[in-house]
This record gives sequence, structure tokens and C-alpha cells, in this order.
Amino acid sequence: MLELVQRVNWSEYILILSQGDPPVGLQLIAINAFLVGYWFLRRMAKRKPAASPAWMLPALFIAANLGVVTWGSRLSF
Repeated sequence: MLELVQRVNWSEYILILSQGDPPVGLQLIAINAFLVGYWFLRRMAKRKPAASPAWMLPALFIAANLGVVTWGSRLSF
């Protein structure tokens, strides 16, 4: 599996994500943030209020997307 990851042309993906105005990567992050926020609000509306780490998964999802788009070209295996 690691061999397949190393064979990917990451610079091509970074180039695609950095094109546009605003960049495609930023658009993806905005769409993901909106969808996760919508999912989170719908989920919270169905539950009774209680202390829960349910916000952690959407926050990690957004942070991971942001990290990949921002620092993806600098990652090396």
C-alpha cells in the first residue's frame, strides 16, 4: 500500500487543487464545512442536550481536509 502512495504524482493533484479563483481546494473545504455543519446541526436537533464529544469528528474532518489541501505538497513518505 505504501508503494502505491509513493507512486502517486502529488504535484499534479496540488496543481489541480490550487487552480481557480478561489482555489478548488478552498472550495472543497468550504463545501465540506457546510455539509458537516448541516449534519451536526441536524444531529443535535434530534438529541436531548447532553455533554458529548460529538463535535470532535466533524472538527477533525475539517482539520484533516484543511491540512491535506494546505500542506499536501510538503508531505513526503
